[in-house]
Amino acid sequence: MAWCLAWTRGVAPSSSPLRAEIAKHLLRALVGRFGLRYARDSAPYAIPDVPDGVYPILHQDGTSAGTMAVSGGMARDQGGREDGEDAAPQVMSYIMAQLRVQLLKAALRAGVEHVAVLAADALWVDAEGGRNMIPVEDDGWRRKGKGARLQVFAPRAIEEDGVLKAAGIPRKARPMGDGTWEAEVFSRAGTALRSGEPSVVRVRRVRYKAPMTDGRRRHLDGGLTEPYVVAIGADGANRIVGPRERREPTEAI
Repeated sequence: MAWCLAWTRGVAPSSSPLRAEIAKHLLRALVGRFGLRYARDSAPYAIPDVPDGVYPILHQDGTSAGTMAVSGGMARDQGGREDGEDAAPQVMSYIMAQLRVQLLKAALRAGVEHVAVLAADALWVDAEGGRNMIPVEDDGWRRKGKGARLQVFAPRAIEEDGVLKAAGIPRKARPMGDGTWEAEVFSRAGTALRSGEPSVVRVRRVRYKAPMTDGRRRHLDGGLTEPYVVAIGADGANRIVGPRERREPTEAI
């Protein structure tokens, strides 16, 4: 990991932007390995006369036990997701906690009043905030670009100089001028199996509308927001309480 960080920060011998990007991908793969979760498939077995598709598997009480994927008369059962055999969630948790600390320090250095967006591993600042960040750019932070116009719809949903960057929306989505974006969407393998057309890939045009959903905070009058606070109720269940409340929670998640 130290080797990857050195290349990513550009302090390794013979470093270059290309090598930094390669090291960044290696670092992401390494960190992601600590939190690896996957669904374990059963061995394939024959199941004649059943159309291709994905079918639910249910317990006797009606709860889900996974899915069964059928293709060409063969089937595999897939259960719920579980931790990988060599996963280390505690290491992943430590890394994410350190990332949040460094992100907060960077926001304070830029000046909270100059921060427009605080993402998981990046922040968008105005010109003054950018100048405040110059002394720490060599400490793992780097300037990825700059723009003239930024519109924030919700967390992970922003528009930079006319380019929409939003979770679940293709990067090539085109603005239609009425607050919507249009993109071509290819059907996924699971969708094709469920529809009984495993050999068909359908392409359709999809319209996306802004503002996108922002369910991470409570929305108040006047455009203000406040955070959700989760507490453990008397029955042991997690429940949402107000940001400054300390009483017994009443609103269940």
